[in-house]
Amino acid sequence: MKLIGKGNTAEVYDAGEEKILKLFVKGYPKFAVEHEYKNARIMQSFHLPVPACFEMTEVDNRYGIVYEKVSGYDLYEYMIKNNAGEKGIEIFYNLQNQILNCKCNEFMSYKDFIKMIIGDKSPETIKKLDKLPDGENICHGDFHLWNILIDDIGKAKVIDFMNVCRGPKLYDIARTFHLLQGDGSSDEGKSEEEMAIIRQREKLLDKYLVLHGVKKEELQSYLDIIEVCHKCEML
Repeated sequence: MKLIGKGNTAEVYDAGEEKILKLFVKGYPKFAVEHEYKNARIMQSFHLPVPACFEMTEVDNRYGIVYEKVSGYDLYEYMIKNNAGEKGIEIFYNLQNQILNCKCNEFMSYKDFIKMIIGDKSPETIKKLDKLPDGENICHGDFHLWNILIDDIGKAKVIDFMNVCRGPKLYDIARTFHLLQGDGSSDEGKSEEEMAIIRQREKLLDKYLVLHGVKKEELQSYLDIIEVCHKCEML
């Protein structure tokens, strides 16, 4: 099989017949792969804009999932190649909103997901988390520009289902906002080109919030927890 992509936890191979094999690195836990497979199958059952998920398999003592092949490029590339920042964010919003408008109690709660990552590293954060509302909306949990693929006719599909959970819409919007806003580093020493990208990103973030009809202040209680969660994920 031909290798067509590689990430931190998995490689992607062309499996023929318009299918790809997402093959996880050796030693990656089977339960985690089963978790993604289950999430992908549930997402597919809602007829959401996701690749078809066919089967879980094992190759050379590595676990993998066979998905429908989506040819094309990610939404970030689409926005750059077509100078289509605002249009791209509208596509982005519409896809996320379509997912968020579905409700399902078969997914892990976002609170349980966060507790699993934080563990006993920040009891204060867990106390804050417990005060937040529950919810049954489907939250992708890792919704960013590189997890959206657009084919040659402009049809977009969402990928990567490891972090899918259930919760309030504001949780997933806040997690996406956190992913899109950058690393938070100082502007000092940045080139004019870098500053132009930052200004464009800020403009698109504003549009993203407007489309969802929320203000950053409404997300802050979630953002505080997501920031801690992200730091724990990096450990």
